Amino acid sequence: DVSVSSSELHSRIRDELGLNPEISRDEMASVLRQELLRTHLTLREYSDQIRALVLSDKLLEKIEGSVPPEGEQVYLRMIQAGSQANALLAKQKLDGGADFAAVAAEHSSDASSAKGGEIGWTPRGVLEPKLEEAAFSTRGRSAVIETELDYYIIEVRDQAVFRIDPASIEEIGKASLNRMVADADKVHP
Repeated sequence: DVSVSSSELHSRIRDELGLNPEISRDEMASVLRQELLRTHLTLREYSDQIRALVLSDKLLEKIEGSVPPEGEQVYLRMIQAGSQANALLAKQKLDGGADFAAVAAEHSSDASSAKGGEIGWTPRGVLEPKLEEAAFSTRGRSAVIETELDYYIIEVRDQAVFRIDPASIEEIGKASLNRMVADADKVHP
């Protein structure tokens, strides 16, 4: 169970306002009033936003704490095509013998395109589900993969189990939290 106590809420409000923990209640109230006027929020709306931030942080910490120290990872190159037509064109070039890095540089909208689509070692839990399923079941180059967000072509260069670095644990936590929020939005639009 994840909840926010009133002391956690007040502490986070102080932090968000950039206030010293030793500030008096009256001084904090004055700064908070100014912030409410600036943001055009009611005290309840502002408190709800801060409560959501605290809950998000707690959930993220809980998720990250559940990630095992070691896990299955793939060494990945990726083309994020932006459209089905662009994905099919990129796949046609690859099937015709074009170099993956050159095709990624030309057709991928992902930031990795500057590095020839090189993503590097990626543990389970970072990629969106359809892409992850393909990455961990594919050896070599994939077909065009359609997800909710885009069209992809991936190339799995290696697969191994080893220690998950702290940055990847953070990525896994954020990806999991984003999926939880997206799933909740589907249930409660």
